[in-house]
Amino acid sequence: MKITEINIKSFGKLHDRSLTLDDGMNVVRGDNESGKSTLLAFIKFVLYGVGRKNPNVPVGERERAASWSDGTASGSLTVEDTDGKRYRIERTGREGARGAFVDKVRIIDLSCGQEVFSGENPGEHFLGIGAFAYDSTCSIRQLECVALNGTALREVIDNLLSSGDENTSVQSAVKLLDKERKRLLHVSGRGGLLYEAQTDLDRLRSEYRNALIFENELNKNRSELEEVELSIDKATEEHRLAQKMCDLHDDVIRLEKFDTLRELCRREKEEEGKQSELDLSLGFDASLASYSDLAELKRARETLENSSAALRAAREERDSAQAAFDSVKSEDESDIAELLAEYGSARGVIMQMQKKRKKKSNSFLLSVLLGISGALLLALALVALAFLDNFSGALTLAFLGAIPAALAVGFYKKYGEARAELEGICSRTGVDVGETDDARLLDTLVDYDEHSALRSRRSNALNAAQFRLSVTEEGWENDRLSALSVISHFGTADAQTDAEIIESISALEGKIESYLGAKRSATDTLTDIRARIKGLRDELSRFDESVIRSKITPELEEKIKNIPFERLRSDRESALNRVNQLSRYRTGIQNNLSMSQHRRSPDEIFCELEAEEENVRRLTLRLEAVRLATETVEKASETLKSGITPRISQGAQEYLREITNGKYGELFVDGDMGLSYFDGGETRNIASLSRGSLDVAYFALRLSLIDTLIGDKMPPLYMDECLSQLDDGRARALIEAVGKRCAGGAQCLLLTCQTRDVRLCKEVLDKINLIEL
Repeated sequence: MKITEINIKSFGKLHDRSLTLDDGMNVVRGDNESGKSTLLAFIKFVLYGVGRKNPNVPVGERERAASWSDGTASGSLTVEDTDGKRYRIERTGREGARGAFVDKVRIIDLSCGQEVFSGENPGEHFLGIGAFAYDSTCSIRQLECVALNGTALREVIDNLLSSGDENTSVQSAVKLLDKERKRLLHVSGRGGLLYEAQTDLDRLRSEYRNALIFENELNKNRSELEEVELSIDKATEEHRLAQKMCDLHDDVIRLEKFDTLRELCRREKEEEGKQSELDLSLGFDASLASYSDLAELKRARETLENSSAALRAAREERDSAQAAFDSVKSEDESDIAELLAEYGSARGVIMQMQKKRKKKSNSFLLSVLLGISGALLLALALVALAFLDNFSGALTLAFLGAIPAALAVGFYKKYGEARAELEGICSRTGVDVGETDDARLLDTLVDYDEHSALRSRRSNALNAAQFRLSVTEEGWENDRLSALSVISHFGTADAQTDAEIIESISALEGKIESYLGAKRSATDTLTDIRARIKGLRDELSRFDESVIRSKITPELEEKIKNIPFERLRSDRESALNRVNQLSRYRTGIQNNLSMSQHRRSPDEIFCELEAEEENVRRLTLRLEAVRLATETVEKASETLKSGITPRISQGAQEYLREITNGKYGELFVDGDMGLSYFDGGETRNIASLSRGSLDVAYFALRLSLIDTLIGDKMPPLYMDECLSQLDDGRARALIEAVGKRCAGGAQCLLLTCQTRDVRLCKEVLDKINLIEL
């Protein structure tokens, strides 16, 4: 709820004053004795009126409400509820005779101008709480922050939560319910209205049961007598029919056989027609539709399916072998192939080259050394001949020099041969004569060798696949021609592809199988019918059907069919015995009815019993309702009381932590709304705090009470000089907390004489509505 306008015609010291309030924070600043507290009292007066006069208080609410000039109190508030609807609350009061204070209140719906909620208290309607709870929550007056009557407030909370009315005591309600319970049923269970009614009900039920038993016996006898009479008539008729049926049993059996013979003859012709239609529906010569033909078709189909599958597999194998062969490129290196064939392997070629290279180098070295030795010896021979004139010595030296020279020539020749052989091998492999990287040459030869082997293997695989394909194609062609030859007998040789041929054969198989099955079934049926016809004709050849039928009506024939003669005779004797038994039983029932005595009617007793049952049911429901109400009220009261204090404590603790910037983080509220706090070492009574901290603690409690009891009504918060005991920091924090409530849609009215409070509100809040008194 929000107040948008305050119009004071006369109230205390205030006359003809109008104030407009906004959403959020409204600050009313005025000097001492300017009427701020009177304004707050006026708001309560319009919402709740004035309380009873207290003889112990010199100046109470009545005295403050009465105008100083004419002793009246009047004015109005324009309010907006949580649904956005606007109302004007008008109240006028004055002192009446013998000290009574008489006031009149009206609530006007501003959307239509009509009076609404007649007879209701405006404060209780719009806020949902009474005057005491209003003073303990929404209205915080100067120097009254800690003036909470905890015990009274706890009772109000208890009543509000349990009964919805702060003036209705839960304990009083429980006592009234207990008194009503005892009136209905004593604690011992042996007295009370319900006990007396139950006793009368038990007596009536016993009497009613006895009357029903006797009435049932009479009704049973009457019903049984009627049933026996009907049963005797029925048994007599059954005996007559059974006697007649025994006399005509054999003739009925013969008539039934004549009917069966005619039906079999009809079915014989029908089955013969079905066989002819079956042969015509085949579409080709029925003589071809035999089980051997069916087997031949099945063999041709399976053979063609296998051949087609084998042909596809052979073609896939040929294509795969061709692709594998094509992937290995052909290289014209016949010299390398001959070389490998000559020396056996790549490593053999390398070893041969190494030998030739070693032979070449060794031969060259020996030829050089021997040539140098021979030249030296020949030079010495020339020296000996020229300078020493030693012919024999020179000749000897010359001979000795000729030997290494000749050997040098021989080794040089071997050098030439080895070089030529090495050049021949190198030319065939594409390697320079002077190159000595045997590893690279070995890799070349090995690669060629492996490549040649792979190409050879794949060539062989391709040839084998082509051969298998040719053989498979030949077999497939033969199987295909054979299948076409088979189906040509049935006039369906138009198929071209294997799939069409196989489909045609499958269709023929299905058709012939269906025909043969139907033919076999029809033949068996016809054979059985003809055998039965022959037997019946032989049996009935001595009887005339017309003579027999003239003696038996259709009704008798229907009854006698399929019944053995022994059973008919047994039924005749049973019917006669039943007639005799029922006659004796009827005589006994008639004797019982004649001996019956008159008693009180069950209907007469039932009316009285029904009324008493309704009385017991009504009293029982009332007792259960009383018990349930007592249990529910007590349980709800305990549940709500045990749950409300922690909620109030938690809310007050959060507000206190916010306002004190976390200095006092744990605040506890007991059942009498007493406060204690945790200072870090131990839990202390709230009275140990300074006056300013005490104000903050109880202010946090009030905010939590509002949230818990009437938070959904969004009541305005009235603060009369509540910041007077707080320093700037605490005052700022408290204004911030109130500002958050205002931001959430609540309304606040701060009444102060301090310019500091106005300044702090402007600094902390984005917007305030400042009113100067």
